[in-house]
Amino acid sequence: ADQIGCFVVATHGDNTIRITNAASSDVPVIQYVLHSSWSSVYKDIFGEERASRYLKRSFSMEALTRAVTNSGAMYLVALYDGTIRGICHYGAPLLDDCEDRKSLYSLYVHPGYWQKGIGTALLAAMAKDLRSQRVTDVFAYVDPRNELACQFFKKRGFAHLPDDDRDGELYLRKVL
Repeated sequence: ADQIGCFVVATHGDNTIRITNAASSDVPVIQYVLHSSWSSVYKDIFGEERASRYLKRSFSMEALTRAVTNSGAMYLVALYDGTIRGICHYGAPLLDDCEDRKSLYSLYVHPGYWQKGIGTALLAAMAKDLRSQRVTDVFAYVDPRNELACQFFKKRGFAHLPDDDRDGELYLRKVL
């Protein structure tokens, strides 16, 4: 994937949100953000033990390093107060390489920084990047028990298309 560079996407009060490509050296902080965000939402849904197993498997240093360095996808980080507070990972749908539709694999913001425009800024950076590639729409699968995520995406123009739900997850799509 091409580099999007570093640019200011938004300000929140006196703070500037900068979005840039993730680097391998960012992986420890990315892991911290992912663990913090995921745990705050899913620990109560899945229970402590299952959540812990998922975090170890899905957000290990090795898995995250592979994701960040994968040239077939884009991994963005959002800096707020000069520190990574959010991530956005997107690319080709896992089972097909559709040119005009991309998949939002993950979007997470550290819970201490929710409601500060970081997730919205990451979505805006992703949309700008995808539109420049002539991508027409983006989709995400979201666990329906994650009400915060469902509300977040719907408020930002994602529509639920029930016919495309799979494995108990909601299919949310946004036309760019």
